[in-house]
Amino acid sequence: MNDVWETSAFTINCCHMRAFLSQALANYQDFDPDLHKWTFEPPYKPLVHRWHRLKELHATWEGPGADDLMTFLEPLLASSVSALDSTRETGMVEFTALWQLFPPEEVVVAKMWGEPVAARVLKYEEKYEAFKVVIEHLDWNGERTGWNEIEYIIPIFSGHARASSLRVCPISLVPDSDALRERLVARGRRWAELRGYHFLHYDHTTIIVDKNKKKGEWREGPVSGRVIIDAYAYYKSNNLVKSRLRALDEASSLAETEANQQCNPGKDKENEPESDSFQPEAAVASTPVAKRVEELPDLTEDQLLMASPWVIGFDLKRKSWGLFLVDKLEEIKWNNQMFENLVLPGGEKELAWEFVEGKIKSNTDFDDFVPDKGRGLIILMFGPPGVGKTYTAEAVAEKARVPLYITSAGMLGTNPATVEATLTHDLELCHLWNAMLLLDEADVFLGARMDDSLARNELVSVFLTKLEYYQGILFLTTNRFARIDHRIPVARRPLSAVPALGSARACRSVAQFPDALLLGACCPDRGDQRRYRPVGRAAAQWPRDQEPAQERPAACPTPRHARHGGKATDVGGE
Repeated sequence: MNDVWETSAFTINCCHMRAFLSQALANYQDFDPDLHKWTFEPPYKPLVHRWHRLKELHATWEGPGADDLMTFLEPLLASSVSALDSTRETGMVEFTALWQLFPPEEVVVAKMWGEPVAARVLKYEEKYEAFKVVIEHLDWNGERTGWNEIEYIIPIFSGHARASSLRVCPISLVPDSDALRERLVARGRRWAELRGYHFLHYDHTTIIVDKNKKKGEWREGPVSGRVIIDAYAYYKSNNLVKSRLRALDEASSLAETEANQQCNPGKDKENEPESDSFQPEAAVASTPVAKRVEELPDLTEDQLLMASPWVIGFDLKRKSWGLFLVDKLEEIKWNNQMFENLVLPGGEKELAWEFVEGKIKSNTDFDDFVPDKGRGLIILMFGPPGVGKTYTAEAVAEKARVPLYITSAGMLGTNPATVEATLTHDLELCHLWNAMLLLDEADVFLGARMDDSLARNELVSVFLTKLEYYQGILFLTTNRFARIDHRIPVARRPLSAVPALGSARACRSVAQFPDALLLGACCPDRGDQRRYRPVGRAAAQWPRDQEPAQERPAACPTPRHARHGGKATDVGGE
């Protein structure tokens, strides 16, 4: 009777063999030969997965020990390697043999919110009734490009299953894999272009992101309109810690470090970095970043293949953040006729545009003796419904090719704390995107303050304080100009007054600068006789061919620091 010998385990003691194996098994998930005392047990998963790499490395290895080790391993691993090759040829696999399909660094395909995404296997874990695969794909967190982890669970199944039907499948076993690779690489190039800030059009389904819910609880919703792609603004405006991304070159640097440490068991580790490169420096939300810091390295084709199919952005209609498909984002088709169709007589349309254009192109960092104060342009449009107040803001934003962020008093609320938080969020987004903000029905925040209404006074005070430090362009609309607080113009900038002109349906333009311009309907029969002219820096931009400005009535004395003249004109039309 012949005895059959079975190898239950073997241990590598030779220093040269260890160096050879260390290079072949580099970055093999959580496997550390030193922790296992260089002992290997059946079914020798690391060695089976890296068998082809062992053979390639053996062909070029010049050091001792490799020949003897390969001679020992070939008969020992022959059956396991043959079973692995058979699984890859047939595409059929048993649950107990799933580990054969997912060696670390294997490129696989999975579904992310219904869209195919290529990724590489980071590690796998066998459980009693499930098989967990951890993969990583290329992602962007607003500051850096790196690898983002996702976990997938394959439930237990009986018999054989086709690999392409699993939740995660090697890309080599997917039907028509070459065409899929080509499509994913093309999508990856588009994804790489969308890093940073982009103002685009989108007409498809989005995944609505709710920062108060887990990813599994996010919901889908249709979007048709203009969106802003900007991951940096998402994390900054919501005070969120940026997603943890592993550095692009971390894998190669780890492999090199491990290879250099072989055959030097007595070498200490005092030169190793103390920090874990898995945690990026950007993952800090407590300290706001005053300026964008974006790392946009060039990506290889293999990296583009594994780019995310989704990018994070903001839907200007819903006022919500979401994930948008890269393939469905298109350039905006601008309507050049909107501003042309805006009818204002006497060159007032061009005047209003010059103020807006001047603000957009301004490079001036100083506008007030208080830092960061008074750099904004505020435009108040008043008049009855249907005269084109909202359309004016839309036309100007369209001509300027910038986003128009529309909100209203209903969205901001009436509680002072809520108004302050919401308005701070909206103003910050507009400042980040160089967007124009349109606040509809703003009279609730501009109404006259009264001694017997402390809550209302607090609301108006909070609103005015925020406007003082806003550095962008703000449009305000109201139907009740006569009830606006008389102290609001003085609070913003010094003004001079001239008699009111025009009829009840006329449009007029009144400027309060250097940071305010008023457009609206004048109704003299209702007692609205206030007219203003610009002072300071804006007076230099006001047309010099208009009627001379008249003196301010005694009830509204001209402030002492108003040194420049200016004029106001009638702007009739609807």
